[in-house]
Amino acid sequence: MIGRLGEGGMTRVFVARDLRVGRHVAIKVLEDIQPELTERLVAAARGIAGCRHDNLVTIHEVGEHGGAPYLVLEYLRGQPLSRLIENQKLPYTRAVAIVSSILRGLQCAHEHGIIHGDLEPDNVFVTDAGAIKVLDLGILQAMRSSHDAQAHIIRGTPPYMSPEQWDPSLAIDPLTDIWACGILLYCMICGRHPLDPLAGAQLRVTATRELPMPSMAGAAPADVPPRLIEIVDRCLRKDQAQRWQSAADLRAALDTLERSAPGGSPPDPAPSRR
Repeated sequence: MIGRLGEGGMTRVFVARDLRVGRHVAIKVLEDIQPELTERLVAAARGIAGCRHDNLVTIHEVGEHGGAPYLVLEYLRGQPLSRLIENQKLPYTRAVAIVSSILRGLQCAHEHGIIHGDLEPDNVFVTDAGAIKVLDLGILQAMRSSHDAQAHIIRGTPPYMSPEQWDPSLAIDPLTDIWACGILLYCMICGRHPLDPLAGAQLRVTATRELPMPSMAGAAPADVPPRLIEIVDRCLRKDQAQRWQSAADLRAALDTLERSAPGGSPPDPAPSRR
């Protein structure tokens, strides 16, 4: 063990050196987990570890120590997306390139039956080399249980939660991640959330299916193409049947837009396996 990288909520993250192969790794320990969830989390994490893609952080090892599950992860140098977009907008071409990379990883995960369920800026990492890595894949999905519905427990990061996530009795599916990609695009391009994230009651608008989300047209910079506004607005349809129906579909729409942008936009430096 070399030192602590950080902590938050129920996790602590350390950096260590794997003496067997001579590499640095990150060790994430999940604490204060109910005993009945530990076995499920470890089993789910082992399944997630088999889903390998250049845009998903690699899980080297999964285990349990003293009742606490832990993950041995690829060690990344760079910064979370939350820090990159703090108090600033990104050029729409950069935002599109980032989400296209996220979608490549999500497509692989969804094909393996894995849903992220908590896609937000702290769970997206931008490496020093410019590669995009999705973190904490499937952890929230593994933690959901029948008890959640009975106790009305809502899991997720409220500003990025889809309408169906506000009802713990409903199952989440890949379209939940499509919603989160729409929120990410809106936040990166417009410099703010489509709703006021500081007003909890206003975020409840997301859960009310009769109330449409605001169009990005009202907040987008002047250079944002109308087609991109349409793409983001479709991500944020309350009716799941009206959203983009897969990560592949949304990525294809963004890639077409990216190729048509003036000067184009450089692809994610990390080559995709999908």
